[in-house]
Amino acid sequence: MLIMWRGWGVLALIVPALFFVAGQALADSVGGSGFWSTHASAQTLTLMVAGAALLWMGRRLNAEYHESQGNAPRRHSLWFVPVEWWGVVLLVAGPMMLLGK
Repeated sequence: MLIMWRGWGVLALIVPALFFVAGQALADSVGGSGFWSTHASAQTLTLMVAGAALLWMGRRLNAEYHESQGNAPRRHSLWFVPVEWWGVVLLVAGPMMLLGK
């Protein structure tokens, strides 16, 4: 699979992965070993928090202006989709994950 990004668009992959690693470690340390794998609510909450963080980061990144490009904003995207929209995808996917289980 070809991964294409522009600017800091690769954060749309890295941020959710980091949140999932941290969420699993936190859930298993608080709820006991295996809590993460048996409770979909922990996974859903982590996915939604990662989506909110990505939405915030994407909006901030894509709102910045660079002097070298005049008034044109520098776009940060993954597969031609702006980073903030990946945050929206994660926010929507969270509750859908609960419906599927």
